[in-house]
Amino acid sequence: LMLSSRRCGSTCLMECMCAEPKLRTLNEPFGPKYANRSVLADAPDFTRIEEGHRLHAFPVEMRPYVDRYMPEPALTRLASAYNPMAPGYHLKTNRTLWKVIHANPAIKYFYEKAHLYHTFLLLRHPCPTILSMEKKYEPELSMILANESFCSTHLDSTQYDYFQDILRGGNRIQLFAAEWALEQLVPVKELPAYRDHVLVLSYEALRGEIEKGIRFVSEYCELSGIDRIIKATDAPSASTADERLQTVQEHTQSSFIAGWRKRMDPDTEKKIFEIIKTAGVDTYEVGRDLPSESYHTKF
Repeated sequence: LMLSSRRCGSTCLMECMCAEPKLRTLNEPFGPKYANRSVLADAPDFTRIEEGHRLHAFPVEMRPYVDRYMPEPALTRLASAYNPMAPGYHLKTNRTLWKVIHANPAIKYFYEKAHLYHTFLLLRHPCPTILSMEKKYEPELSMILANESFCSTHLDSTQYDYFQDILRGGNRIQLFAAEWALEQLVPVKELPAYRDHVLVLSYEALRGEIEKGIRFVSEYCELSGIDRIIKATDAPSASTADERLQTVQEHTQSSFIAGWRKRMDPDTEKKIFEIIKTAGVDTYEVGRDLPSESYHTKF
């Protein structure tokens, strides 16, 4: 069970793990592309909780639908590699990798089930993530703040007013910084109670020591084709633009990880972290490329 956020390298990691024999991969089955065409859409109030790039919650009435959705392969066939020509296609499968990136506000549901799976949480530094989101998406901060249940459950009045001020007068980077912070809020707040069953990994650590990192993840998940998976790391990610592939190949791993600093000045970084700190998210710190010590897994 891979729990991640947008632009964290989850697609690349999933594609590498596709090299494991008989491993079926599900690509964002809770994302808007699939969720609203699945059995989940039959749940009461689905249209109220599904908006933009996220599912805001799994209320009690919806949980039976999610419980049914997860173990039945036929219900998630659209999110799997069903094309025999696809790299991740396997004629016979006996295991499934769930890549979940659109259910962060509802992540407690998955944390509660983490002990049943090989579960890991994938992080990435907010600054390059925000720069990437800013290029690819339009801000959805207004959608998050319009969700009364989310705001009343996870924000106090001071925080709510603070993010409303950003919504009204923030620039594009500030809007995405606030959106990122609120997407990370629930995963970070709920994690301590489930940490024994959730391995925390970072994009930076995996990029910095690719072979060690892939071997570490593969052993954690008790996979058998570790050498095949490591070899597959040379394959470009489907979510990586062609013009970026050459750049990735030319940079050393260390410069690639911190390459975003060439596109963002220190003052902007500090302002981003002011927003993140207000949300109570502490996975990264100003001036540090790797996660904070309590979130950094060494291989």
